[in-house]
Amino acid sequence: MIRTTLLVTLLTCLVTLLNSLFPICCYAQLDGCSLSAWVMQQKPHSTRTIEAPPPILRDTVILVGGSSHKISIPAGFTMSIFAKIGSCRGLVCSPDGVIYATSYNGLVYALPDHNHTGTPDSTIIVAQGLGRPHGIGFYNGDLYVSNDSGALYKFSTGLNSRVTTGRTRIAKIPSLGGHFSRNFLFDTVRQKIYLQIGSNGNTDTTDIAHRAQIVEMNPNGTGYRTFARGLRNAVGMDIDPRTGALWVNNNGMDNLFGMGTVGTANNPSECVYLVCDGANYGWPWTYGFQIRNPLMMNLDTSIIRTFDGPVAEVLAHEAPLGLHFYRGNTFPAMYHNAIFQCYHGSWDRTPPAPPRITVMWADSDGHNARVTDFLNGFQPDSTSQRWSRPVSIIEGADSALYWSDDAAGYVYRIRWTGPVQHTVPETTLVIDNSNLSKPLPFNAPTGNLDLRVIWTSTNIDSVIVYFSGDSGVTWTRMGSTTKPPFQLSLHIFEITPLTYWGRVKIVDPKSGLASISSVFRLVPTDAVATANQISQISFALTSNPARDQTAATILLPIRTIVRGELFDVLGNRVETLTTETMDVGEHTIKVNIASLPAGSYILRVTVGDQVMSKLLVVEH
Repeated sequence: MIRTTLLVTLLTCLVTLLNSLFPICCYAQLDGCSLSAWVMQQKPHSTRTIEAPPPILRDTVILVGGSSHKISIPAGFTMSIFAKIGSCRGLVCSPDGVIYATSYNGLVYALPDHNHTGTPDSTIIVAQGLGRPHGIGFYNGDLYVSNDSGALYKFSTGLNSRVTTGRTRIAKIPSLGGHFSRNFLFDTVRQKIYLQIGSNGNTDTTDIAHRAQIVEMNPNGTGYRTFARGLRNAVGMDIDPRTGALWVNNNGMDNLFGMGTVGTANNPSECVYLVCDGANYGWPWTYGFQIRNPLMMNLDTSIIRTFDGPVAEVLAHEAPLGLHFYRGNTFPAMYHNAIFQCYHGSWDRTPPAPPRITVMWADSDGHNARVTDFLNGFQPDSTSQRWSRPVSIIEGADSALYWSDDAAGYVYRIRWTGPVQHTVPETTLVIDNSNLSKPLPFNAPTGNLDLRVIWTSTNIDSVIVYFSGDSGVTWTRMGSTTKPPFQLSLHIFEITPLTYWGRVKIVDPKSGLASISSVFRLVPTDAVATANQISQISFALTSNPARDQTAATILLPIRTIVRGELFDVLGNRVETLTTETMDVGEHTIKVNIASLPAGSYILRVTVGDQVMSKLLVVEH
């Protein structure tokens, strides 16, 4: 009896301690941060966010360090070298439009381009002797920098020079061991600083009360408090211009299922979070949507269920760093409020997760996220050395994107050089797309969808309606109208019978200005099944590794549309294997690999609204 009482007492103390570190309720949220309720409705899973078909990427050659390299970038965009900065890390655009950069050589640089030539007029060393600085920002005209010693500094600047004359440490941040980048940003509306403090290691809970979290403070360092917990190393940070909510990406754990295993290569997915005040995202006990870490099995399930989850999950071990919402007006309208992210690339994955820059679209509440490549080619295949590693990405005063490369040691500039983009203010032409905010059914046997689009307008008496089945890369004219009410039924599957993502554009033919809807998801009616039916779907490879041919076997409890696709490790579609309606029972999707180069591939099968992937190794 004494032992039982003692055990109960110890367990009670443990739960009390964990509840203090990992609060069950997290509803004191940022404006627009309603993600928690949605996350709590999700079943535990580790399914990666669907990577939408990339926009049309064109190959182009760039000269870096005297060597020619081929990169892939969407048509209409041009990338060029902006400045040579060794070990370049953080970037910021000053209030007067000058790009500033931090470097792990201990320096901070200003790179003014007053002549608007696309390269700096001069390279100014603003500050030095900072160890390994990463975070950089401006508030009320003052420069702030964080470094690996655990300090956040505010700098004084001479009246006639950008060179700093002194610095004041406004905050002492935990710095012992582990991740040390200490990136931060300013929320100028709330007049707060949000700063990330990475963990001490992989699953090390040393000083967990002060590590693996995001803290909030005033610009003078007062009011320091924990804002969110359970984020192993959330380097990329930005404020959503639509809602004012904080978004971050996060570096996941390593060696979950043993070094060099397939399970470890694919888990945990790297994650993007919409961060709520007071929330806990589970590190190191869970990853993804409340998936229990196999190395940390000693936590009660009821506590695990209180951990929030991400809005998007991408390829494991890609090492996400920079994150930026595009606010400019020179890119095509589809990129407005899109999220650009830098992935540093893996150090411990086979095959390697390549360095790349992606673009992600998501609703302001985190729903309907999808990711696609924007810039790749830094690691041409799974065996070649990578020549570039993206770190930070920001927007300049010219609405171009600037990103840093700490491997080659450059800052690059990406600008739109395609047709001039015009958009009409939303207050003038608004799409009433309430029927586009959730999955839309379509009739699979006939392949048609009557999608009714309704809109309102001011001072516009006619419109032309276009539909895009690739999220805005190409547009097909669907019809026009000159009489109110402005509404039109689009038979969109007559032209794109197997599209899963769509977008509508309405154009004023007089001015050429346009309004574009958010991206919506198209789900086959036959694929809408109960959770019990979906759980009965099985998917397996008959031989893996394979030499000449293998096959995926699928057992379906319902009649539904099945789509099979083969991708390389860079996410490029190699082949569409099948897209057809399959009846209840077992089916086989053959994969003829005799003509494929040896290496690793991803076999992806989409069954209704569920996506399943298998790693396929090809040997010859």
